Amino acid sequence: MEVHHPHSHHGPKKSKEYIIEFLMLFAAVSLGFLAENIREGFIERHRSHELALALKTDIEQDVEKIQILNTNRIEILRKAKLAVLDIEKNGFKQSDTNQYRLMLRSAYYWQYFEPTTANLDQIINSGSLRYFKNKELIKAIATYKNYINLLQSRNEREKQYFYDVMQPMVLEHLNLSPMDTTHFNGEMINKDFFNKIDSGLINIKSKNLIMFNNDPATQFKVLNAYRAFSINMTNTMRSYVKPYLVESKHLVELLEKELEE
Repeated sequence: MEVHHPHSHHGPKKSKEYIIEFLMLFAAVSLGFLAENIREGFIERHRSHELALALKTDIEQDVEKIQILNTNRIEILRKAKLAVLDIEKNGFKQSDTNQYRLMLRSAYYWQYFEPTTANLDQIINSGSLRYFKNKELIKAIATYKNYINLLQSRNEREKQYFYDVMQPMVLEHLNLSPMDTTHFNGEMINKDFFNKIDSGLINIKSKNLIMFNNDPATQFKVLNAYRAFSINMTNTMRSYVKPYLVESKHLVELLEKELEE
């Protein structure tokens, strides 16, 4: 015999129950969105700090490099000026070691600034600027990138002049045999070689050091070459490097504020 159990019948849900269920569902969804936003905010803040620290480190290292470069250039400019004054007063002196070292030191090699741009390019090209909420910082990064581009363009102008004018003149008319200690024997680097010439620690024995003709046209051409080279480097330092250093300082300050938040 089958036993039939009576089914309990519930009446329709009250509106209060629907409201409670809706509120619970809404709260669960809202909390999920809130938790996801908090997680994404934390990730973005962590990423912005990573990028800010990497960029700040690159800029500080580049500033140090360019300041060393500036110090070397100031010395090269001083030697170039002294060379010009000496040639104007005395003409070319074939066996004069002082005039030789002034001419060689200021025109033998050319140095330029090579910025570190890997992190900067990644921030700009990958869309990582969105991690930074400070609009002033975003603008400063773009401005800094522009100064880097200007410096690199300026480097190309200097490079062309050096290899088209200064280096051929040196190779054709200045005796490089005293530099054998630098390259053939490998005893010292160029910087040490020039420093030891300046301090008299290297005794240059060759008598055929400067092989320019002493006619007015040659003197005029050589003096103009040294003057133009000096003007180019001075303009680079004044019109490109100085603004770059100002913008670098400003950007580093903004990055430090970003890291403090």
